[in-house]
Amino acid sequence: MKKITIITLIVSLLITSFAGCTNNSSKNTVKNFLTALYSVNQSDYDYYEKMVKGSKSSELEADTKVYKTNTRNFQQYLSDKSYQSFYNERLSYLRIANAYNNNYFTKIKDLKISKTKEDKINETITYHYEFQLNQTNKDTKKLETINKSGVLTVFNENGTWKILDIIVL
Repeated sequence: MKKITIITLIVSLLITSFAGCTNNSSKNTVKNFLTALYSVNQSDYDYYEKMVKGSKSSELEADTKVYKTNTRNFQQYLSDKSYQSFYNERLSYLRIANAYNNNYFTKIKDLKISKTKEDKINETITYHYEFQLNQTNKDTKKLETINKSGVLTVFNENGTWKILDIIVL
């Protein structure tokens, strides 16, 4: 009898803990994607310089490999269609352009994510997000903060939440 009670308790705890996982997992996808997309540091600068300055034809293959590797970092968050668009539009380095051209690093602060719509049939969840983007001048260390917000939709692709689309407001 004691074993049955313990097993029942363990099963109940597991069911309870997994009941909230879907929402947390989709929200984590949004959080991790936005953090990766809007964070720019020195390694991003190095990558951006390599991509915009061009290369000798002998280095083209190596540069293409670097681009694919950097862009693949975002693939874990994006649907296949979104990833193709992200890849083709070269957003993995264009996301760095404004920070690089204005000589600052960026980092997300106070990210707030709220669910605005859930479609259980199509397995999509739409979130509204807002955060402060800290821009720190690379040389002077002067900090400027900008408020950002947008809407983002995720969908369940084979048990994994992926970004379907994003609208920056």
